[in-house]
Amino acid sequence: MDPFASSLLPSQESLLQRLQHLASFNQQLHLICGADGAGKTQLLTALAEQQTAHLVWLSCPKHASLQEIRRKILVQICGDSIFDDEQSLVHTLGRLRLSSSQRFHLLIDDADNLSPALWAELMVLSQLQVPKLQLAFSLTCQPSFVRHMLSQLTAEQQQQFLSIDIPALSQEERVALYHMLCCRCDELPKVSRQQVQSALAAQAGLPAEVVAWLNSQFMPKPKPRFSLAQGVLLLVAVSLSLAIVMGYVLLQQQTPKLMLPVTTFVHSEQQLTRLSAYAKQMLADHFAQSSRSTIAIPAPSESQLLVMANPAQTPMVLSADSAESSDSADAAPSKAPSELPASTVAAVASEVAATPPSTTPTPQDVVVTPKVIPEQGYTLQLASLKQSTSAESILRRLNTAEVAYIATDGQWLILLLGQFTTAEQAASFGEMLVSQYGIAKPWVRPWQKLQSMSVKALTGDEISQ
Repeated sequence: MDPFASSLLPSQESLLQRLQHLASFNQQLHLICGADGAGKTQLLTALAEQQTAHLVWLSCPKHASLQEIRRKILVQICGDSIFDDEQSLVHTLGRLRLSSSQRFHLLIDDADNLSPALWAELMVLSQLQVPKLQLAFSLTCQPSFVRHMLSQLTAEQQQQFLSIDIPALSQEERVALYHMLCCRCDELPKVSRQQVQSALAAQAGLPAEVVAWLNSQFMPKPKPRFSLAQGVLLLVAVSLSLAIVMGYVLLQQQTPKLMLPVTTFVHSEQQLTRLSAYAKQMLADHFAQSSRSTIAIPAPSESQLLVMANPAQTPMVLSADSAESSDSADAAPSKAPSELPASTVAAVASEVAATPPSTTPTPQDVVVTPKVIPEQGYTLQLASLKQSTSAESILRRLNTAEVAYIATDGQWLILLLGQFTTAEQAASFGEMLVSQYGIAKPWVRPWQKLQSMSVKALTGDEISQ
């Protein structure tokens, strides 16, 4: 074990003793303030090592959800008891019943990442009086965050917080920390004592600055990128490039520029008129042939119109007369189209209008109504689980005819038992289970609050397996 792992400087030892005293006799939220590298985490770790009460350690990463933070705190306090991380800490710990007096000290690192809702719950918890339960709070924060948070609170609410700033290290403490870190190194840095004194005196007094400066002494010195031969070659290449560029510029200045004559083309209006008349004369025969080659398309006969109106009932029969008529029509394409009688058009229109539309339902018209869980009544929540096998082992102990359910809530499985009309019936059945089987008191939950979850009923075969 490293003998210097838990070593503290005199100012840090004094601050640690103060925090221990405040945690024993003060119900405020203790905010340990310091910049990055001031030693907040090291001080909180030393406080955890010397704690006599039950320790609740929590490191708050960024983007952690409110339910995740609650779950980490309640698991360390409640143990195996059933709890709901959707409820506030005040609601859950206020209903906690302990057999003996217990004292918990909550150490929360990087509390800047806590949400405002969780800060409000911690403020209420610090003033909450729970039988046989004592809570103390120590949190590490940035000074800027503490000033911003306190500016939004009233004077009475600010009394619930106690801000403790980590002092800067003195010159003697910086030198002592430097020598302490040198004892951990395999080799000593090659610097004089005066260089160490001057470098540490220019710092702001953060432990991280001493560590960073010591690391810089072990870093290899940067070597020159180019050797002497490479420098000579680079100089020769640059000289040649400059000589080529200067020669090209001088050559361009001495070479006379060739000026090409510019020819201007002017078209008079008389020339354009002659060209237009000649183009019209050349294309007149082409447009005349195009107009004569227009073919008249004959209108459909009465029988063809009836086939188009109802193709399913009229068979397609080709007779000799119709073949002759089609041949004659092909032979004389320039014949004028025949007119269709008005009586035939009216008959076809009435037949099309009398045809009833299809009423056969399509697959898109069929609507499937999803099956939902009961909207009324109550049930009992026995436990929050990670695996379904744990639910089956619990149900084997309970010899009851009530139906069991498994509800999925994110990564958790909630074991539900029974379906009751009123909350009193559910509570009475839960007390019977507690007295008969010695389990923890179930939680009465209405079905209305479980509509968003995926609920599955457990059959007898699944429980017996």
